[in-house]
Amino acid sequence: MKKFLFILVLMAAAYNANAAEFLVTTGSVKLEGDIVIGDYEKFIIATKNLGPQDTIWLNSTCGSVKPGLDIAGMIRNKHWNTSVAAKDVCTSMCGFIWLAGSPRFSSPNSRIGFHGVFIKDTEQASAGGNAVLGAYLRDLGFSFDTIYYLTQAPADKMEWFNFEAAKKYDIPVVRTND
Repeated sequence: MKKFLFILVLMAAAYNANAAEFLVTTGSVKLEGDIVIGDYEKFIIATKNLGPQDTIWLNSTCGSVKPGLDIAGMIRNKHWNTSVAAKDVCTSMCGFIWLAGSPRFSSPNSRIGFHGVFIKDTEQASAGGNAVLGAYLRDLGFSFDTIYYLTQAPADKMEWFNFEAAKKYDIPVVRTND
């Protein structure tokens, strides 16, 4: 029995080895790493001292839909800013979290990318996941054209955000200097 429990602990540690880390400073929290199950609960703890208009810095290349949208919902409800620093990368679920910020910040050298929701094992599009993501984006006030733009890329591709696309698709963003 002890050997079995030890193996379960090792499996849990391996599963969360790439989980997001939350770096807390005065007036901000930086989310770094993969967004996995359990990260929303860690995010709640990391952000407990933030006030309105504080900033969530993002640097992540992938993530699960449920914890990602839970984090995004909290950012939206708390009226926190989101920012991707110059040369940081925010793709997949991270990009959709970035959209929850009010306002959202980006520099010309930030790398923000979007694609549709897919099933990790097969890389096939997830109809349910994309439906939930589309509803979230509509709740943020985005048009159908913008939702299509943000979710059209398949699992092995990326729709890279830029300021021209922000203007075309009516995605408000504050441009920062590098």
